Parts: sequence; C-alpha cells; structure tokens
Amino acid sequence: MGVLTSLSGALGACSRRRPAEKSSSPVCPVSGRAGVCPVSGKATPAPSAPAKRAPEQPRVEAPSPEAVARAAEHKERGNVHFKKNELEQALEAYAEALVLTKRDPTLWLNRSIVNRQLKNWEDAR
Repeated sequence: MGVLTSLSGALGACSRRRPAEKSSSPVCPVSGRAGVCPVSGKATPAPSAPAKRAPEQPRVEAPSPEAVARAAEHKERGNVHFKKNELEQALEAYAEALVLTKRDPTLWLNRSIVNRQLKNWEDAR
C-alpha cells in the first residue's frame, strides 16, 4: 500500500502543474519545452503556417450631430406609431432613422420588434 500511496501522490503532483505558456515555437505537449519530447523521443513538429487574421471590417463613420438629431426625431415618430399600433408607419420611421445612423442598437431592436409583430420573420433578425 505504501508504494501505491506514494505513486498516486507523485501523479497528483504532476496534474497540478500550471499549463505551459503558449509560445511561437513548437513545444512538447508533455514537458512544455521546445525540441525533443522526453517521452516519445520525437522532435516537436514545426509550427504550421502563421495564423490567419480575420479580415478587417470596414469602418463605419460616425454620423454628424445633425443626422443623429434627425434620426432621434424619426425614432420618436416610430415610437408614437408603435404605441398606436400603426406598425407599418413605425417600421418606416425606424428605417428612415437607420439610414441616418446605423450605430444605434435601439433602432435595430425596435425595427426587429415591429417586424416580429408583422410576422416578417426574415426581416426580424
């Protein structure tokens, strides 16, 4: 029993190691060192091709203060129509506001809610 206890204690100590830091050079998955793996005796593989970066998204220019003010007016008009259950007019008002400023998440949400109530499932996304 003493051998099993000491063996399990040694194995437990190994499992508590911190994960190896990721580096740009290839490393052994067992030892975390570059070069030859001490367990298999094989050289660690060369790194594959460099990771591809995601294509940059086109930058959306910030709308002018005038455009933001006009969009707020359209949004408020859409809210009034929505409260009166005039959903087509509300949808049109939100669409006009989105032409002026695409960065307002509440416009997208309001438009989606109206589309959902109109059962325009594809446009509600």
